[in-house]
Formats: sequence, structure tokens, C-alpha cells
Amino acid sequence: MDKRIPIPLELIDIIISECHLDISTLRSCSLVSRSWSPLAQSHLFSYVRIEPEGLCTFPGGLYSTDEFSFHVEYQGVPSANFSHCGKLATFAALLKSTPHLGPFVKELHVGAYLDEVWPRDSSDIREIVKILFPKLFSLTMKFHKLQSWEELPIIAISGSPKLTYLELSHILFPSVSSFLIFLGTLPALRVLILDGDVCIENATTVSQVQIVRSKSQLHALTVHTTPSSYCTILDCLLSPSSPIDVAAIQSLSLFCRLRDKITPNTAVTQSTTQLLTHISGPLEHLRLPVTLTGQ
Repeated sequence: MDKRIPIPLELIDIIISECHLDISTLRSCSLVSRSWSPLAQSHLFSYVRIEPEGLCTFPGGLYSTDEFSFHVEYQGVPSANFSHCGKLATFAALLKSTPHLGPFVKELHVGAYLDEVWPRDSSDIREIVKILFPKLFSLTMKFHKLQSWEELPIIAISGSPKLTYLELSHILFPSVSSFLIFLGTLPALRVLILDGDVCIENATTVSQVQIVRSKSQLHALTVHTTPSSYCTILDCLLSPSSPIDVAAIQSLSLFCRLRDKITPNTAVTQSTTQLLTHISGPLEHLRLPVTLTGQ
């Protein structure tokens, strides 16, 4: 008769959580038993980064702890560097053959920091995004150069009901409609960061977008971009068609620079003032563009 007392799942979870940054220990824990494996894997696959040229990184595939990836929510999580060909396809095949791993991925980073060309037709990237996006809590899309929204694999996905954190940088939206429709697929969005050149073409069509009845209650907003994009973005977020409710914002960071005289200070001031008047509660953090002072 086996007299061994099984360890409660709550205790196993506590033990594994203490090893969150110790990838080697987590990989060992995933091999202990069936009760240990899913909990360990949920940490190993919590973060995935997809970049051009077949680069896919995630803590679960780590070979060494020499390189680290820093993020607001997952600071210090070691990053695996899979730079040789075929690894992106390998990860896509892993997600398809082991479907329980997909929901473990809470944070997805899509982008490029150098001059890599983003593949317009990558079935592996599209398959990965298709599997991961509906369950994500955090999505970051950052590029070194302006990237067309229509060329990204994310646009084919219907939405992500759990996504609370969204960060975009150097992305060109073809229209106000495409920008607002995408935000409308994120009903749980709480943190929105628009950094670098987030541009919107055909900015005069705001009124033509269908009004969204249920809006995301945004808690934190960051807009750091050029003056023309700055005003367009704020006008979009404040329009009746916007799927974003800015009234509950608690943290606000706004920044832009006047590089020429095309966009006068009055436009930046007016857009900023309108946003501030729409915020109903007290702000815990506030940063305003220096252009408001005319300097």
C-alpha cells in the first residue's frame, strides 16, 4: 500500500512561483510529474517574442542565462536567442502539437529593433499569432522603422478579450477606421502606450466610423509621438466613435516636439486640454508636453 501523501497543488504552485526567474529549475520541475509539469510550463512560456528572419525567443527554450529581456511586467526574465533558421517554424509546430501551451503565453512581443524586413507572408508567424492572441494579457509591437499595419500578421485576428496592456511603436495605420476598429477588439484594455511614430492616414474620416457602445475603461495612457500624429491620436480617442473611455485614466504621459511650423502650439494645446477635461477622476501620474508653454 502506497502511504505517500500527495503534495497539494497550492503548495506546488507556491514552490514553482518562487523559481520564476530560475529557468533551469523550472525545466527540471516540469519533468517531476504530471501535477508539476503544467505549473512549471506556465512560467516557462509566459513570454514570447517574435522578430523577423526566423527569430523566436521565449524563456522555456533557454540554453543559458547570459542574456536578459526587460519589460515593465516581466523584468529580469531570461531570454532565449534562437537566431538560426527553422526555429520559428519549430515553435509554431510545438504550439500546434501541444495545444495546452498556448494559454500559458501571457505576453507577446512582435517587432524589430534594426533594419530587418518584416515578412509579408509568413505562415509560421500568422499561425503563432492566431493561437496566442485570443488569450494574451499583454501585446507589444515595436519596430525600428515605420511599419504598415496592413503588412502585420495581427490584423487577421478577430480580437483579444483578455488583453489589458497594449504598446505600439512605429506603425502606420491606413485610416482612422482601422485604428479604432482594432482598439474596439480589445474590450479589457487598461494600459495603452503609443510611442515613436504611430501614424494614421486619412485622419478626416473620424465621424464615419461606427459608434462603439461598450468601451474599454482605460487606466493609463502614454502618447509620445510627432505633433501631427499626437493631435490625430488624441482626437480619435476623444471622438464619439472611439472604443476607449478616457474618463477613468489615472496615469497620463504626453510628449511631442515641434520640429516645424506646420503644427502650431495651439493645436497641441487644444487637443491636450480636451483630453484633460474628459478625465473625471484624480490623476496619480501626469506628464505634459513642454510645447504647451510655447518653449
